Amino acid sequence: LVYQGHSVSTGSYDTSTGLWTISSLGVSATATLTLQSKVSIKSVSQAAFDLGPAKNFNIFAIEDLTQPSADSEGKVAVGRNAYFANYSLGDLLPASGGTEDVLIVGNNLQFISGLVTGGNVVYGGVSNLPIDQVSVIDGTVRKDSVMNFIAAGAYLRSLAASLSTYQTTGTITFQNSGIQCSGTNPFLNVFNISGNRLSSCTNFMVSVPNGSVVLINVDSANVKWSGDVIINGTAHSNVLYNFHDALDLYISHIDVRGSILAPKAHLEFPSGVINGQVIVREMYGSGQFNCAPDQTNYFNGTLPVTRDILNSAEVMELDQNDPDTTDNYAEVNLTLAGYGDPGQTGNVNWQPAQPSGLTDMVWVTLYENSNSILAGTWGGKILRSTDSGENWNRINPDMNVAYIWDIEVTGNNIFASTELGVYRSTNNGSTWSATNLTGKDVRALTLKNGVVYAGTWGEGVFKSTDNGTSWSQVSAGLGNAAVTAMLTAANGDLYAGTFNTGLYKSVDNGATWIKTSMTYPFIWSLGQSANGKIYAGTYGGGVFRSINNGANWYSINNGLAATHIYSITTDPQNHVFVSGWGQGVYSLTSGVMDSQDDNWNYMGMGGIEVSAVVINPTNGALLAFTSNGGIYVNNSPVTSIGVKGESEVPGTYSLSQNYPNPFNPSTVIRFAIPVAGNVDLKVYNSLGEKVADLVDGFTEAGSHTVQFDASRLPSGIYFYRLVSGSFVETKRMVLIK
Repeated sequence: LVYQGHSVSTGSYDTSTGLWTISSLGVSATATLTLQSKVSIKSVSQAAFDLGPAKNFNIFAIEDLTQPSADSEGKVAVGRNAYFANYSLGDLLPASGGTEDVLIVGNNLQFISGLVTGGNVVYGGVSNLPIDQVSVIDGTVRKDSVMNFIAAGAYLRSLAASLSTYQTTGTITFQNSGIQCSGTNPFLNVFNISGNRLSSCTNFMVSVPNGSVVLINVDSANVKWSGDVIINGTAHSNVLYNFHDALDLYISHIDVRGSILAPKAHLEFPSGVINGQVIVREMYGSGQFNCAPDQTNYFNGTLPVTRDILNSAEVMELDQNDPDTTDNYAEVNLTLAGYGDPGQTGNVNWQPAQPSGLTDMVWVTLYENSNSILAGTWGGKILRSTDSGENWNRINPDMNVAYIWDIEVTGNNIFASTELGVYRSTNNGSTWSATNLTGKDVRALTLKNGVVYAGTWGEGVFKSTDNGTSWSQVSAGLGNAAVTAMLTAANGDLYAGTFNTGLYKSVDNGATWIKTSMTYPFIWSLGQSANGKIYAGTYGGGVFRSINNGANWYSINNGLAATHIYSITTDPQNHVFVSGWGQGVYSLTSGVMDSQDDNWNYMGMGGIEVSAVVINPTNGALLAFTSNGGIYVNNSPVTSIGVKGESEVPGTYSLSQNYPNPFNPSTVIRFAIPVAGNVDLKVYNSLGEKVADLVDGFTEAGSHTVQFDASRLPSGIYFYRLVSGSFVETKRMVLIK
């Protein structure tokens, strides 16, 4: 929401901080603040939700935490007071040499006995540490304030309320004391469940496609949960349980697979284990919290912002005792009449096509030649268009599968990977038959010198040297990884991207696999430009690139708001295009291809749910396929690629909300000016002190992107102010470390 104006019945409203201060209010008296605002469709279209300040913590308690025993394998943050005894914290955290704060307590900390590994202990009030009975390995104990828990709590409560508006997309079956949630969407499956139903449940099961996100909204103020929890298909890191109304939550005798968001709740957790993250108001109990090596079971799914926007208000501070803190929060839901950003302006000209015969979501697509395109869909169809996407015909009517995950073509042979194995056509798609790799969820294919490689979910890589007649497993060094993407590089090296174990490379035709140096564990897509640079689209970490045949990898995310990269395509001139589902389509300039640090250009399509992109290698047209079976065509995508600041001239001045927000430690700020002139963009802390000069001088007309690095600043509220000509605008951002 972009502020336009306000009026108050009493007190004062600070537009720079968003705080409304009322000096006094009589008994039963009321006060009113009215805000006028507008919605930035572009900002909403590009946005996606995450756990914000809590995303790096195994336990995040906004207020108090008491654990008389058990342990947490990851980081812990507590807003007020914490008590631990016989407790181990950070067992699976890597050594940080004291550079990471792994236990953060806002007020008082009492730690009777136990062990802390992986970093520092920080408290804001008083503590009994250091003592001999508590070992702090690889870190120190200090008194400090490093996190704004008030702002964190407000964000997390707003997040829970926003996610609660998502509509159910799958089916829910209740049988005796069991609940079965079934979904078929490969991206996001939402289930809304009554807390009373869950309280009487002893067997909770979720079945969805491998790799899809699961959001389970649970209502009711009081919820009890115990029994069996079974997740079929997707990884635990893609499952989020949102107890958006819970005030009291009791969990026991359970092995929870996934993360819990319950920011209003008092959690009683006497026994059991939670394999994921827990976000609550306060907690008591001796339950176990697991984070897995490298924290790979922390929630990592993408939750796109919808056309429903939740605006909230909250009492932040009182000068008297508040006997009831449960009524200090209010919200209003806004539904956007217009939503999505096709980018139909200037030289980023997307034109919606009206394809005949295409009704399903396209998961994978490739050009056979200048006019002929193959597309594999959610729904199990393989479609072909011979007129650049205007008309489509199904070529596999007898193939009874639900998903076409990947397609590869060599001569008249076409290979298609599905959730039931690999299929082959030897006559250019006229007829199809199953190969002998059956009963396996094959997510990726690649070809090398007539040899077919198939990456499976949970069983590594298989290889066929006789066009699919026989297969052998070639997973030495790779194990039974969930392979999500494969690539044959120009020099013959093979790459296998996995979901939670990283990126692997083979230089001996798959006989052995070696894990690359890329640090991000979730890989979703792979691509290579004509000049040999390799790109890895990740699930949550943006894009990484290697410029030396996979020896080193660098994150290249400047200007890239999309964190989950579903599709990568390149053209013969080394231009790179990626899609981020609801976060839009981005392009990379070819001017600085050998540098480690590049700038992405936003091409629009935010909020349109782009499932795949492909470039016509002959005429350079870029096709974007959407979740509803639509196609957008950009006939001149290269003209939209440029270095930072080079784009179409906007019609008005604008300052966009930074993204991400809250952030740690860096964030991206965009602004636009319709005429060239002096621009002043500064950042201030909550005391009005300048902390950074981001732009100061003459700037060309256009849209510009600036990155603000706050790694040396403390957590808190900051403000960035743009001045250009007579235009002045200030926006608020939150740094939470």
